Amino acid sequence: MDGDHISEATTIAIGEKKISVIGKGKDKSSIGTGALSSTGALFSVSTGYLEMSHLKVDCNSSANPSPSVVVVSDGGGSLSLEDVVIATSKTGNYVLSSSVFVVPLSQLSMVDGEIINMNVSKPLFSEPDLSSSSSSSLSSSALYLTATASGESMLVNVKVTNVKLTEGDGVAAAKSVKAGKIFTVQNVTIDD
Repeated sequence: MDGDHISEATTIAIGEKKISVIGKGKDKSSIGTGALSSTGALFSVSTGYLEMSHLKVDCNSSANPSPSVVVVSDGGGSLSLEDVVIATSKTGNYVLSSSVFVVPLSQLSMVDGEIINMNVSKPLFSEPDLSSSSSSSLSSSALYLTATASGESMLVNVKVTNVKLTEGDGVAAAKSVKAGKIFTVQNVTIDD
């Protein structure tokens, strides 16, 4: 999963099932975006549950806009990231031009993660464009979004280092948490 296997062009659609992508460690296992199309995603989650653990997401695609790794529709699908580092092996003036993860705020969790050494012109995490919903008018300039599938939002043990937003205001969350829900930030470090 190092991004060098450019022959694959298909996505994996996840329905009702729970699917886990578990690496041997983020220093050894990686998913590279270099093999992905800018018009699709590696994982498309509708009503299933996707967990990604112990690996690195290397944003190494030269496509513009940058391809997404996971897209979660505004339904019963959810995404969990645990012990994941999101970084890029690209150097120089390379700028990530679209979101790596597109997922509703209430359907994403991130625990023990790192986001390091990136220039981004769009948020790393963004919500789907729901043109039929009032949420479409909300700001899309979020650096990251995170929450659990139950709607109790969490950002736990996350380190953000040397991530520069080249456009937008860089707010942490573009969607407010509904009344009765919880937003928790624990042991989060943001540098540079």
